[in-house]
Amino acid sequence: MDKALKFVCELKDCQRGSTATEYALIASIIGAGLIASLISIGGSVNEQFADTATAVEDAS
Repeated sequence: MDKALKFVCELKDCQRGSTATEYALIASIIGAGLIASLISIGGSVNEQFADTATAVEDAS
């Protein structure tokens, strides 16, 4: 029991994985923001390509 309690106390004070966890959290927030922005502008980009394709077809 004392060994397990000592391990938990040492684990609580350990800082080795903190930086990796923080970087992973930052990367996931950036990824979520990127996905959200791509979804929001996706429709307008598709519309622009459709208009360009129509203009090219009409010109030929």
